[in-house]
Amino acid sequence: MKIIIWLLIAFAALVFIYNFIKLRKRRKNNKNTVSEYNRKYLHKNIKNNKNSNSSNYNNYITKYNSQLDYLEKKDLSK
Repeated sequence: MKIIIWLLIAFAALVFIYNFIKLRKRRKNNKNTVSEYNRKYLHKNIKNNKNSNSSNYNNYITKYNSQLDYLEKKDLSK
């Protein structure tokens, strides 16, 4: 009975080690497509947009980007 338990533990350890090594290889070879795209195509645009201050652009506040979350009805009447 003890031999069967040790064999099961050894098998589980081998499966865990195999999966761990396979996962590390997969992570190493995985490419980040977003950063690769930004590096290749948007590199110049990102630098230019950060440094330039355009006076023609107006930052409009809408209901989606306002800092105010909720208004009660009684606050609106003031």
